[in-house]
Amino acid sequence: FALSRDGSRLLAIDGEQHRAQLRDAADGTPLGPAIKHGVAMGDARPALSADGRKVAVAEQREGSREGVQIRVLHAETGEAAFPPLDYSG
Repeated sequence: FALSRDGSRLLAIDGEQHRAQLRDAADGTPLGPAIKHGVAMGDARPALSADGRKVAVAEQREGSREGVQIRVLHAETGEAAFPPLDYSG
């Protein structure tokens, strides 16, 4: 899991189902839809921004065994906040 800086939002991560869910930290109420993400690379897990409004996910790029794609999404909607970033380092 990941916690926003002010402690009000929690990002619950289900690695087996490749989902992340933003929740109210006080009562666990979902704050939007579950965010689907691809296969995580190594120890990379979805991360929550300090203000709890964005989620970053690093995934294996489709069709590639080595390339990684990083997506930044709006935590409450799962919509892309920025275009995906390709990384192959």
